Amino acid sequence: MKKKYYFLDSLEYFLENLVNNVKNKLNKALDYYKYLVISTFFLVVIISISLCYYLLNKSSNQISIIISILSLIISSYLGFRNPKCKIAKKVSITKGNGIFIELYSKNSATCIVNIERIAVIDEHGNNKSILTDCLSNELPAEILKSYILSNDNISMVPIVYVERIKFDNYNYTEKVQIKMNLAKNIINIYKNYPDIDKSKTIEIEFRRSDNNQSFSVFIDFNEVLKYRC
Repeated sequence: MKKKYYFLDSLEYFLENLVNNVKNKLNKALDYYKYLVISTFFLVVIISISLCYYLLNKSSNQISIIISILSLIISSYLGFRNPKCKIAKKVSITKGNGIFIELYSKNSATCIVNIERIAVIDEHGNNKSILTDCLSNELPAEILKSYILSNDNISMVPIVYVERIKFDNYNYTEKVQIKMNLAKNIINIYKNYPDIDKSKTIEIEFRRSDNNQSFSVFIDFNEVLKYRC
């Protein structure tokens, strides 16, 4: 029975991701070609109204068909133009559990976000850009995955990831170790870059699927680097 429910849950999650991806891609396309879409929409409305006047004395069936088509176009357009996701972001620093970026939607809209780039900022405010492709070999897939943001759950982006391993179930004893620390990964990638460990801030830039705007989260570099369980 558990396998059956696990399959149904996996199928539900897959279909939810598929629907959200299609909806968000359509919304993104409508944003990108906003003026073309608006112009086309009003052109269709004007043509439909003109046809209604033309057919006013012709046939009531033809008029009802035109009105139905016009209603379908308007409802489809309004259906795709859902409100944009109002994203809330917070850096959560917990003793013994790691450091996370908490992301969620403050309204009923949902969207998908991905890490677009990671940069470090020194004390003089200069950026040293870090490509995500370079980090893909250094970081676990959990940080580079897609995050679905909604208002009924919080997505956690790991910055310092702590792993807990139970080795004595009878005495409930567990071993706690840091599996991933983003600041240390950055230092390892740019170990030949002078004073990389003196950076002040990590900037993580996210790309969102429901429009063309990105947003960034800033984290204290040294606070991440010196984190202890």
